[in-house]
Amino acid sequence: MAIKNRRKVIILILFTFSLFFFGSFNVLSKPSIQKNYDPPKISGPDLPDKVYLFQSPQDSLMLNDIVLEQYYVYYLYVEIVTPYNCSIKITLWDPESKQFNIFESDLLVEPEGANYFEIPFGTALAGDYDIKVEVITPGNVNVYIKMEKGSKCLYDKIPMEEVDDIKLYQVTRFSNEMNINHSVLFTTDYMYKFYVGRVSPISVMENNEVRLDFIIKDPNGIIYPIFLNATLAEIDDIERFKFGTAIGGLYTFDVIIYSSVGYVNIGYSIIQLYQISVGPEINQTKPTNSSTVINRYFTMPIGWTIGILGFFGTISVIIAVILYKQKNKNVISSNF
Repeated sequence: MAIKNRRKVIILILFTFSLFFFGSFNVLSKPSIQKNYDPPKISGPDLPDKVYLFQSPQDSLMLNDIVLEQYYVYYLYVEIVTPYNCSIKITLWDPESKQFNIFESDLLVEPEGANYFEIPFGTALAGDYDIKVEVITPGNVNVYIKMEKGSKCLYDKIPMEEVDDIKLYQVTRFSNEMNINHSVLFTTDYMYKFYVGRVSPISVMENNEVRLDFIIKDPNGIIYPIFLNATLAEIDDIERFKFGTAIGGLYTFDVIIYSSVGYVNIGYSIIQLYQISVGPEINQTKPTNSSTVINRYFTMPIGWTIGILGFFGTISVIIAVILYKQKNKNVISSNF
């Protein structure tokens, strides 16, 4: 009877520690979650925040000298608050009087509430901006217009842990076929991550396709054409790619934008991620000996190591204790 009980105890212990082993592996092997920097939107006394009257059949409003900071996203919120449908068009001029047709659509009254739009605009320049709102309506309408300041351009897409390792950050206003180049010092055998995205909206009434050439040239003049006449993602999306260096030195980046609209703001950033290799440089001549042996190594995850050591260590102790007690019982029984 005692032997059966001991077997049950041993089986229970084995089952318990097997759960511990798999549990420790699952906990320690979980990947970290990347979080992006996404601060709350900020309104202020210098930004529009008011209900405006637009009279039938056609009316317009000029919002002049709105001071905006460089490289930030501003959200223009437009909502109809009276029971009439209307068509609305919004045009923006930057501090250098370059025109952006950012929005054109119908505002329709919904049975469950008002209809609204939120229009993001990323700035390439700091200074005074002008906004014109034009409305066509069968009846007089009131429209609520509000502007809020968001995060820096692209920062809602870049993980927080990468922000401190930015090597290049830029938002540029492009016209059609405009070419901008930058030179950045890169370290050999490092991985870099690139972000490219459109940060200014284009009215749906215009051809809003924006195409991109992105070409990298290393210090020896070797060319890497990353994008050639590629369609750039919409304003709420972004292009990402990684680039590892084989040599260190000054790298040149050419950015060319093709667009049928007057102007578009493009943001781009380069992050230094990590060192790829740590060993010395070796002869690049390929080996000709077909009998070369390639050594392969297996690295055990830390969760497995801890679980296995804990499991077998505990089992060894338990077995030793059981054997010790059983030996004592046998000695006592023989004495009697």
